[in-house]
Amino acid sequence: MSLAPVGALLNPNARLPILGDDPRNPEGRKVFSVAPVEDAGQLRGYVYVILSGETQESTAELLRGSYILQLGPHGTLALLAQADTDLDALAARLQGAIVSA
Repeated sequence: MSLAPVGALLNPNARLPILGDDPRNPEGRKVFSVAPVEDAGQLRGYVYVILSGETQESTAELLRGSYILQLGPHGTLALLAQADTDLDALAARLQGAIVSA
């Protein structure tokens, strides 16, 4: 595992995001966070945490194939406008049912 990305992330002028080695996938590089571990004021090592794990990647893959995202912004707005109209009609029916009861 390369420590170069760790050093880069600890630099206060670093340009983010920085990708580091993925311990679960030797060919993969992912966004990570790092924190120094000290004992009695001496640096002993670092805690290295991958921020984009398998769950996030599977969610991102699901979203890439999402019907709503494939519609684009105009299609999504049209779909939301129709849903809002349907909800307004449902609310009116419920309000009428409550008043009648």
